[in-house]
Amino acid sequence: MSIIPVAEGFASEVARRIKQDRYKDDPVLWSREYLGINLWSKQREILYSIRDNRNTAVAAGHGVGKSFVAAIAVAWWVDTHPVEKTFVATTAPSSSQLGIIWDNLRRMYNLAEQRYKDGLVDHKLPGYITGDHKWKADDGSLIGEGRAPRVETIDAAFQGRHADYLLAVGDEAVGLSQGHLDALGNIATGPANRQVLFANPTNPGSAMAGLWDDRITLWTRMHISVFDSPAIKPDPEFTLTPDMSLSGMDYVDQMREQWGEDHPIYIARVTGQWAFDAANLVFSPENLAAAQDTVVVPDDDVFPEHGWDISGDGPDFTVGYELRRGQVWTIDNVGKPLKPTGKPGYHIRRIGKWNKKPLVTMDPNKPSTASKIHELAIERAAKAVKVDSDGIGISVINGIASIEPFYELYEYRGGMNPLFSDGSYVNSRAEMYFLLRDDMVLGRIDLDPKDEKLFTELSGIQYDEDNKGRLKIESKKEMKSRGMKSPDHADACMYARFPLEVLDVGPPAGTEVIVDPWDYADEEDGFEWGSLGHPM
Repeated sequence: MSIIPVAEGFASEVARRIKQDRYKDDPVLWSREYLGINLWSKQREILYSIRDNRNTAVAAGHGVGKSFVAAIAVAWWVDTHPVEKTFVATTAPSSSQLGIIWDNLRRMYNLAEQRYKDGLVDHKLPGYITGDHKWKADDGSLIGEGRAPRVETIDAAFQGRHADYLLAVGDEAVGLSQGHLDALGNIATGPANRQVLFANPTNPGSAMAGLWDDRITLWTRMHISVFDSPAIKPDPEFTLTPDMSLSGMDYVDQMREQWGEDHPIYIARVTGQWAFDAANLVFSPENLAAAQDTVVVPDDDVFPEHGWDISGDGPDFTVGYELRRGQVWTIDNVGKPLKPTGKPGYHIRRIGKWNKKPLVTMDPNKPSTASKIHELAIERAAKAVKVDSDGIGISVINGIASIEPFYELYEYRGGMNPLFSDGSYVNSRAEMYFLLRDDMVLGRIDLDPKDEKLFTELSGIQYDEDNKGRLKIESKKEMKSRGMKSPDHADACMYARFPLEVLDVGPPAGTEVIVDPWDYADEEDGFEWGSLGHPM
């Protein structure tokens, strides 16, 4: 009597194995039938490349679903290979970037579980996913893990992680060093192992960009343009729905207006190409990833400093950032602070943004830029306020001084001589931007990962050399000539970091408030400025 059930069970298992083998050979079919997810042409191409090639590198524009398809690749790999012989290693430059792929992976896991409960598929994905980026089998053994190199070296994180069926995934890999790429490749050496890198190609000097050297033949290279997106180019095998956040022509037009088609940011984020002949960028993706992944816990007994970039009646914004001094803390794999390192650092966050306010008014019922800056300083117990005094900023400084503030008021001028260098920089503006960059490299700058406007502006700041070999930052006039908007957020952030000890104290209380046409002169207009910023 027991022969029939056993036979049926055996037949069922054979059928399951046949289906699993079929899915192993066709990840696109697996995505469609198992997850119920249809993929568009370039996403399908990526999965087939992972199936067929040992090494795949994908340079993609913004918002084309690369982290999404990376998560599908991981889930497909785990589901279609023997659990006891399988491992998936994932990495990204920062814990926040790593979290994106794992958030998508949990989405896939939960979707598969729901489809199993609904009777749409015959099994769940194996094991379970933890909150610290680990995928474990039912017996607790590791199937997959995510580690950010700033938490610990990839060598240490994945040491000894070899498997018959190993998939190594690097997301936002433009921010990974050559050492990180080598370490990732060192664990994916088996004949059935696979390695795939995804990135927005924003840094042509990165290790990943080096994979596009024609002499390198071990990598299958792909480009994905925003123009390839089904939001622009319809795909007959894919149905675009309103809930899909794929970039379309609105994004293309926005980037064209902001940067111009010849700018490396447009080339990278829209066309998905490496701008190998691009001008030099002050901040690399690695620098910005470090600033996102550094945690500085402010000291309670140290009062904050504020930096302000001032705008008038035009489209630009008055923007303020707050710097709080503290200690750098080590972090866990999901970016939470663990313990202090003893290393000093700077916690910088935006505290204000507005435009089209009057610069100075004496009427308390009509808030002005000067009064708002003052109110925020009082509210947040600032010990110092640093204001850009080039152009219209001097009126704001004079206006604040007339209020008789209880904090130190400083004026900043970008054209000041360099303060600490030995002739390497044209002026203090260049020096301070590179100081900010160096602080990021040293892991001393903590910026809000959600402040997309700040990171966009920082990523577009270029430098050049003058005829004496000194470094200089592209002027605002040059930026505007190629369609870039004023870097209000980046400048304010830099002002917040500017050392107090080298700035001039602002005018004393009771100084006459000056508002005249001269105040609207831009720093790039070629005027010479007096001690308080007045044109001479």
